[in-house]
Amino acid sequence: MDSGDGPAVFLIFILGFAVVPPAIWASNVVDLPYWLQSLFWGVVILGLTVGMLRPAKALVLALNHRHRRDRPA
Repeated sequence: MDSGDGPAVFLIFILGFAVVPPAIWASNVVDLPYWLQSLFWGVVILGLTVGMLRPAKALVLALNHRHRRDRPA
């Protein structure tokens, strides 16, 4: 079984939804240069993505295995 790009797409949407609001809030509260904010949030999102990619792929593969159609009932 192949999970394809599913886990990466899920993580893009989930982490984008979870990280963008704190980034906007921090931008309004703390007055840092844009390059420093970009560096910080880039490292945060990259770390979260790399850290969550393996569990997300395992979840998608497990769901594919559980719901495959060629298995007898």
